[in-house]
Amino acid sequence: MVGSSVDQLAISYRNFKTLLDSGHDLRGGLMLMKESTSGVAKFQASHLLSFVEQGRKLSDAMRTLSYPDMDVALVSVGETTGFLPDVSGMLATYYEERSQMVKAVKS
Repeated sequence: MVGSSVDQLAISYRNFKTLLDSGHDLRGGLMLMKESTSGVAKFQASHLLSFVEQGRKLSDAMRTLSYPDMDVALVSVGETTGFLPDVSGMLATYYEERSQMVKAVKS
């Protein structure tokens, strides 16, 4: 999660879910994310993509970027069960709601 904020995580997970739901495979979705982002998000997508292209699990790549343990565990379950788009959507919703709560507390 190198340099990621709650908002960035929400956006990344939501975009990833959308790409997977639209028919892209894991590699294709990560490639599109890498090509369409910049900065930290581009670095993360590139790193995740390199792991996947080596035949390694997305969740293992996430662990090397210090994603929260909950995220890594849920993505691992999604990879194993074939429900990765659903898991990405659940994580997006979680971070969207968390962001709203933080903003409400600050205002």
